[in-house]
Amino acid sequence: MMSQQAKFSEPTLQSFRGVFVIFLADLVKRIRQNIAVLAIPLLSGKARDYLHYFILGIVILVIIQFVFSYISYKRYKFHVGSNAFFLTSGIFKVSQIEIPFERIQNINLQQNLIQQVLNVVGLEIETAGNDKAEVTIKALDKDDAEHLQELLTEQKVAQAEDLATSVEVNEPNTNTSSSAKQNASKQLLFKLSFLDLLKVGISSNFFKGIGVILAFLSYIYNSFGDLVSNKFDIDLETQIQAYLPSLLSVIIGVVFIVIVIGVVLTVALTIIQYFELKLFAVDQNYMVQYGLLKRVNKLIKAKKTQVFEIETNPLRRFFKFSNVYISQASSEELNIKNKIGVVGVSKYHINLLFEALFGIKDYQSINFRSIKTQWLRFKVLSLRLLVLFSALSFFQLFVIQQYSAFIIVGLALLLIFLITLVYLSTRKSYVSISETMIKVGGGSIHTTTAFVELFKIQSIAVKQNLYQRRVGMCNLILYTASGSLKINYLKHQEARQMANEILFKIESNTIEWM
Repeated sequence: MMSQQAKFSEPTLQSFRGVFVIFLADLVKRIRQNIAVLAIPLLSGKARDYLHYFILGIVILVIIQFVFSYISYKRYKFHVGSNAFFLTSGIFKVSQIEIPFERIQNINLQQNLIQQVLNVVGLEIETAGNDKAEVTIKALDKDDAEHLQELLTEQKVAQAEDLATSVEVNEPNTNTSSSAKQNASKQLLFKLSFLDLLKVGISSNFFKGIGVILAFLSYIYNSFGDLVSNKFDIDLETQIQAYLPSLLSVIIGVVFIVIVIGVVLTVALTIIQYFELKLFAVDQNYMVQYGLLKRVNKLIKAKKTQVFEIETNPLRRFFKFSNVYISQASSEELNIKNKIGVVGVSKYHINLLFEALFGIKDYQSINFRSIKTQWLRFKVLSLRLLVLFSALSFFQLFVIQQYSAFIIVGLALLLIFLITLVYLSTRKSYVSISETMIKVGGGSIHTTTAFVELFKIQSIAVKQNLYQRRVGMCNLILYTASGSLKINYLKHQEARQMANEILFKIESNTIEWM
C-alpha cells in the first residue's frame, strides 16, 4: 500500500459516490428555495391539463442538476504539498485555494444522513481568519478521510516544531481521529443511555420546538397566502381579523396543541442531535461522539478550551444531571449549535472534565469573589416588562374588546409569571473572579454558569448607554477566542475595578495557550 504522503501528493478526486452526495444535497436545496413556485401548477384550476408538462420539466431539471453535479465532482481536486494543502474547484469559474499548514485550526470529520446512506465521510478544514470551514470535501471513503486527516495533522505539527523547536507540540489539531495510536489509547468514559437521553429532551427548553412550529407556519402562510387569496378571491387578513374575537377559545386550544407539539418536537430534536452520545479519553484529551442524522466526532483539547458552561434547571436537578457546553478557539463567534455539547452528565463526570481541562478537581471548591447585579437589573427589566404588559393589556381590552373574567385572570397570571422570571433572572445574574478564573452566572428557569481562565481573555470592554451613564451602571464584555461573554447591569465603579484586576492578571501571566 502506498504511503499516505504519496497517496495525496497528486491531485485527487473524491469518492465516486460524491457525485450523488453533491447531487442530492443541491437538489434538496433547490426544492427548498423554489417550493412555492413548484406548487403553483398544482393549485391551478387546469392542473390536470399541465401536469405532464410539469412532470417533464421536473425531470429535465433533475437531469440538468445531475450533469452539473458530475462536472462539479470531476473538477474538484485536492492534494497535499510540502508546505500547504491545495484545492482546485469550479465549473464556470475555476477557484484555486492554497492553505499553509500553520493556518489550519481544525480538521473535522462528519457524516450527515445522505453520507451515512452512501457510506462516505465529509472532511472540513477550518482556518484562522474565516467564520466557516474554508474547505469542505463532501465524500471520501472512511479510510481515506482518516488518512488525510492524520497526514494534515502530522504536517501541521511537524511545521510548528520546525518554526518553534522550543515549544512542545504534542496534541493533534483535529476533531476526530481513528489512527492506530489513538484507537489503542481511546477509553470509553461515559455513554448516554436512551432513557437518559429522553430525560435530557424532556428537561430541555421546549420554546425552541415551538419556535420551529411557528417558523414553519409563518413560512406556509407567506408562501401560499397570496396563492389561496387569488384562487378563491379571499382576503385572509380581513377574514382573520373579523372572526378573531369569536375564535378566542379555538385560539387558546390551538396554543395548547402547539405547546404539546413543541415539547414532543423538542424531545425528538434532542434525540436526533445527541443520539448515542459517548465520551472518550484519548491520550491527554477527550473526544465526544453524537448524532443520528449527522454523526459528529469532536476532540476536546485543554489548550483550545475557552469557555466551560454548565446548564441546569429544576427538572435536571431532579434527574441529577446537567448539560455541559464547551467553546473552543475558533475564528467565528460560536452559538449553541457550534459548541461541543456533553449532555446528561453527572457531577462526577463534570468534575472529571473540569479537572482535565483546567487542572482543578472540584469546580465548586474554587474561592470566587462575586459582584451581584440584583436591583439595578430588576429595576431595568421590570420597567421593560411594565411597558410590554401595558401594551398587551391595551390590545386585549380595547382593540379586541374582550372583558371576560377568564381574560382578566389570564392577564394577571401572565403578569405574575413574568415578574417571577425577572426576579429569578435578577437573583441568578452575577460575575465572580478568583486568582485564575472568572465565573459568569445567568438565567431564570434555566441556569447557566460559565467558567473562563483569566489568561485566555483577549480583551475587555466596559460600555454604557445614555441611561446607564445617568444611573451609574454599565455592561462588562469579555472577549475570548471563541466569542464574547456579556454581563449586564453592573455598577460602573465595581465593573471598572474588576476590569482593571483582570487586565493586570492577564498582563502578568506568562502561560501560552495556543
